[in-house]
Order: sequence, then C-alpha cells, then structure tokens
Amino acid sequence: MDVWGLDIHHIIPNEIYKEFRSDFKKIRKDGYIQNRSTKAKDKTNLRDLDRPFHGNHPQYNDYVRKRLKKLKKKGNFNITEIKKLQDELRKHIDDALNSDMNLNDYFKEGKHKKKNKH
Repeated sequence: MDVWGLDIHHIIPNEIYKEFRSDFKKIRKDGYIQNRSTKAKDKTNLRDLDRPFHGNHPQYNDYVRKRLKKLKKKGNFNITEIKKLQDELRKHIDDALNSDMNLNDYFKEGKHKKKNKH
C-alpha cells in the first residue's frame, strides 16, 4: 500500500510469477522484470488500485495462470507475447474499474469473456 492508501497491483501477480519462475527467467534477458515496488525503473508490471477494488483476486489469478499456460503450451512464452498479455490485462482492469465491480468479481462473473476471445 502506498501513502495515498492505494494497493500496488502486479499485472502478472507474484503468486503466478512464482509458478512460472523458470519461464520468466528465460525472458529476463529480453527485458522482463517482475518489479517489487514503484521505485523500480521498469514499472510496466505495476498499477496502483484502490483497496476495495483490488483486494483478494483469485479469479483474476486463475485467468492469468490459464493464459500463461496457453502461451507456454504453444511455445509462445516470450517477451512480445507477455507484453501483449499485460496490455490485455490492463484493458480488463480498466473495464472492471468502469463496471463498479471489484477485480475478483469482474472475473468471477465472466465479464472479461465478453471482451476477450482467448
């Protein structure tokens, strides 16, 4: 949480990053960073979100996990595809913010499926 009461949200959640650590390690040389704080040089994997919206988000995590498994299965676990996934996830987060639902409920209700064809 930062000084304004915002939670720091990892676009690729740390829990999921750890599950795919060896895969992410392979693309680190291409520029992927799983940053830990907003003081990091590369903040592309971070976003400030209000606590009630952010909260616990197992449904979001499940979605990210499935998308990463799909990339890995297709042999597309690379920096280009990870950046595309991060962009997609940012759009889902924006849509969830505009829906008046919290992040977990947005994914639990399947609202992301109407915006995505994966």
